[in-house]
This record gives sequence, C-alpha cells and structure tokens, in this order.
Amino acid sequence: MVKTRFGREIRFAAVLAACLLLYGCFEYNEEIRFNSDGSGTVRAHGWIDYEVANRFYSGEDDQHVLPPITTGMVNYLAVGSRKVSIEEVSVMPAGGKWVFDITVAFANVEELRKTNYFRQRAVNLAFQTAKKLRFTGKATPSPLEIAKDHADVYKGNPYSAKFIEMYGTDEFKALAELGSLTYMVAIRGANAAGNADRVETTDQNTTEAYWSFKAGDLIDVEIPARFQLTTTLPPERGFTEVVVVLLVASIVGILAASIRLAMIKMKGAS
Repeated sequence: MVKTRFGREIRFAAVLAACLLLYGCFEYNEEIRFNSDGSGTVRAHGWIDYEVANRFYSGEDDQHVLPPITTGMVNYLAVGSRKVSIEEVSVMPAGGKWVFDITVAFANVEELRKTNYFRQRAVNLAFQTAKKLRFTGKATPSPLEIAKDHADVYKGNPYSAKFIEMYGTDEFKALAELGSLTYMVAIRGANAAGNADRVETTDQNTTEAYWSFKAGDLIDVEIPARFQLTTTLPPERGFTEVVVVLLVASIVGILAASIRLAMIKMKGAS
C-alpha cells in the first residue's frame, strides 16, 4: 500500500487533534534530589503518546512493539562517570502511551556533570555562605535536543533516523508545542529564593523547586533557560544541648574538686 503525502497530512492532523484532546503529546518530568552528603538521584518519568511515537518510527511493521526509549540509550547518556549508576529503566505501553520511568544515582554533582546527558546543563550545588546552599543549572539543551544530538549513535534504532529527518520541521515544532517539560530540584534548607515557578518545603527541612516549560519553547533557543535556587540551612540539631551538657559537666567537676580540697584542708586543721 502506497502512502501519499495527502494521506500522511490527514494522519498528522488526526494525531494533532488527539493530542489537543488529551492535553498533550508527551510529558517529561525530571527530578534531581540531593542528599545531605551531596549524593543523590535523578528520576526522569513521563509518557509519549503512542501515535506521536509512530510518527518517528521507520520500521517495516506499523504495529510495532519496540519502545522509543531503550536501556542502551539510557546507558549511553549516563556514560562519563563510574560514580553514576543506573538504578531503573522502565518503558511500558499503557493506555495508548509509552510510559517511562528512569532512575540514576550519582555520588556528587561533579560526577553528574561528567555524563553525556548533563555535560552541557551546567548543574551545580555549592555553599554560598556557611548556612546558604545554592543550586544552579540549565534546562537546555532539552531532552529533544539531546536526543537529536545523540541520535546518530543509534542509527540502527527504528526511531532515530526519522527523528533526525523530522527535527526542526513544521510538523516537529507543532508536536513539540503540545509537549510539556517539568523540572524539580530538591535540596536541604528552607526560606527559598530564586526563579522557580513553584516552591514547596517539606517537614524534613527540604525545599522542592519546580520549573515548567512547553517543549517547543526550549528548541534551539539562543538564551538558555536557567535554574536558580538558594536555601537557608537550619541550625544543627543537638549542638546547643551538647554545649550545655559539657558546661554542666565542667561546673560539676570544678565543684567536686573544690569540695575535696576543702575536706582535705579541714582534716589537716583538725
């Protein structure tokens, strides 16, 4: 069966209509969580509409079962540091979508910056003062740009060739406008300041900051979208109590010595 250009345009229009009804073509959520020692995890999760994925599929079988994201792709994007490890890669069809959930663990932010995925994102976490933590980074290059830049590594993948071919076209931009990207960073501290769209503070004195974009807004941008977040760390628990205990112990020790000395003098006098 020969597919005409008119037929492809009709199908594309149907895909766009479906995306509008479903409030999007794809959704990408990225969560970077830092532990108190600077280590942490990156979790990327979301979904890609099945029909949208089909637009980039160049395999022979229209009823394909190959996911658009593979473990090999994730492994490649995590390359750069032995102190970054992949904890989970899940890509499953569900409800007409490819649902993905990927978790990566890192030893510190310096090691995270070495990976293919974060090398250009300039993520950093450092003390601004003795009690202030500051996180900075970029949302760009976006997942779509990174996929384009590294797609030639997976030329055998049935999605890569057509993805490169379609990138930057009107059809691609129309689909990207219906995709959403949300970034979350969680670091210790409260009283947050910065440029996040939304900030929440948990009971564990951790701040979660969120930035949201349309995928189309982050394609080939000249001015990168930047993250800025500063928090104030709480006083170290137990410090005051330890000082008081040591002070009381010192006073008791001095009093005990004084009492013993007085008793010795009294015995000598008698």
